Amino acid sequence: MKHLLLSLVLLGLTLSIMAQETRTYRRYATQKVTTRLDTELSVTDKKINKDKEKEIKKFTVEKERSIQYRSVVIPVVFHFLYTQGKDVVYEKEAFFQLDALNRDFSDSIVGQNYKANKSHLAYQKEGFDRKESKISVSFCLAEGSKKELGIVKQSTNVAVWSPAHAMKSKKTGGSDPWDTEKYLNVWVVHLPDTVGGYAQMPGGLSAYDGIVIDYRFFGTYYYARKPYHLGRTLSHLVGSYLGLHELWDEDTPCSDDEVDDTPIHNAPNYGPLNVYQHISTCDGYPVEMTMNIMDATDDASAFMFTAGQKKRIQTMLAKGGPREKLGQGGSLCQKAEPPKKLAEVEVATLAEIRQLTILAYPNPTNDRFILALSPPAAGTCEIQILNFSGRLMSTQQLLLDEGNYQTQIETQSWAPGLYLIHCRMNGQTVNQTISVVK
Repeated sequence: MKHLLLSLVLLGLTLSIMAQETRTYRRYATQKVTTRLDTELSVTDKKINKDKEKEIKKFTVEKERSIQYRSVVIPVVFHFLYTQGKDVVYEKEAFFQLDALNRDFSDSIVGQNYKANKSHLAYQKEGFDRKESKISVSFCLAEGSKKELGIVKQSTNVAVWSPAHAMKSKKTGGSDPWDTEKYLNVWVVHLPDTVGGYAQMPGGLSAYDGIVIDYRFFGTYYYARKPYHLGRTLSHLVGSYLGLHELWDEDTPCSDDEVDDTPIHNAPNYGPLNVYQHISTCDGYPVEMTMNIMDATDDASAFMFTAGQKKRIQTMLAKGGPREKLGQGGSLCQKAEPPKKLAEVEVATLAEIRQLTILAYPNPTNDRFILALSPPAAGTCEIQILNFSGRLMSTQQLLLDEGNYQTQIETQSWAPGLYLIHCRMNGQTVNQTISVVK
């Protein structure tokens, strides 16, 4: 009996370690996508981008010396791209996400019903609390010229979008943007692997301007799961959209983010961080500002922008700046209460909304695939994969907390054909098919 109990304990520890190893970490793709797409531009477009970049840098240096701060309202259009029969678009999540943006950017009372835990040791010891500043920018749901709300729902046959621009055009199965100079366009889609999203920084081609974000990291209630459940994925991406570089540079570690009151980071930081001596390996070994929203830490660990970051964003929105036309946003905001149809999500129970979800990709596959799981609560997840003759091909049991996890399934020895993925957890059962091709 003792041996049995010991075996069960060791099995539990093993499964717990497996669950920790398969946690999905949110990674921002702004730098990688921008670099990759720039190489695909025509010679003419490359020159246009380079010229704009020079103009913006010159304008920023000159304007930041005498910038006059003002309150700006930015109208937002959400494009939900969903797969018919598989996805549910909860429109009210757009309003929850707007509230989260206003909490992080605005110095008004909007979005202030959330209080950040600012007990991080370095926040006061390093004087980061004296550098913190709200941006004086707020966000509203856009309203079009025909009184249509800025919530676009577009069904698509694309299960997982490649990090590029295809989702930004109806011709390629996506949704056309509203005027990119006057509106912030946000495409909510399914992205691969751990990509949280990416933004186009000021100065890029207007046809593709905006932000792309994965459903798993969007909003604060219906889609996002801990530890990325406070809407800060989009806050980070909006920071990039408004001109802020991330605190690290993937291609050139220890590069300056061009803001004078943020310490240089050698790499992004992940997870919940409350370590005072989190020291950068860059020159001078500065203590990193891991609680800054432009780092990559968990939502509850990131809660601030600095005065220097405010100056940079306000410069982008100033007269003559690359985001100047967003400043007239107040007149383009939703005028009336949301229409009755938005109440549809409020009649759904929590159990109906917060379901176990799975996604297998790539599908079809050859030698292996990733099974991404989003459990709504802690528990044991039983995974069985069977061929269509009923033969058991693979089985796993994972002890998971609420959040996002991934596990890899090897299929090299499987015959070509369709296979049934059967996941059961906390009384919920979810099925999906995967196609193996050779």
